[in-house]
Amino acid sequence: MESYTDKVVVITGGATGIGFSFAKRFGDEGAKIVIAGRRQAKLDEAVGALGALDIDATAFACDVGEYDAVEALAYFAWNTYGRADVIMNNAGVSQIPSTVIDASSEEVERMLRINFLGLWNGVSVFGKRFIEQGTPAAIYNVGSENSLYNFAPRAFAYEASRHGVHALSDALREEVPDFIEVC
Repeated sequence: MESYTDKVVVITGGATGIGFSFAKRFGDEGAKIVIAGRRQAKLDEAVGALGALDIDATAFACDVGEYDAVEALAYFAWNTYGRADVIMNNAGVSQIPSTVIDASSEEVERMLRINFLGLWNGVSVFGKRFIEQGTPAAIYNVGSENSLYNFAPRAFAYEASRHGVHALSDALREEVPDFIEVC
């Protein structure tokens, strides 16, 4: 996308860290921002900070691991701004260090639910709407260097979830219409 002026950018995990940095950057370029996250207090704080920078921003509490919650996020964006142009699937969690054999099934499921299925939820929900909308759009999937290779010892579930981001993004790029950018 060449310009983000007056575009609506939805960022999961947008209240803190990398997601908040992206919100500021897109906002500096004239985008309207919708940030999503699980902690309402952090969302409120981030919207206030963005507003102080004259960035048009709203927030929606959402657990990306729940498909219905991501659908509600999309409804919120369309009800607030009439559309969305970009989804940045940024929400993610780190793994409690563990060996493959000794990891708890709960921890492995948490990694995959947030880091992979949560991202897929964003791709599926927003991708369908972007296709229906028929205007230039972008799906940006945030992984890490672990999307490409193993790096961190005792973090296999995290790495597996991030490898999945890379594979999903490659497949998606081939499947969507040309007016949807995938990165």
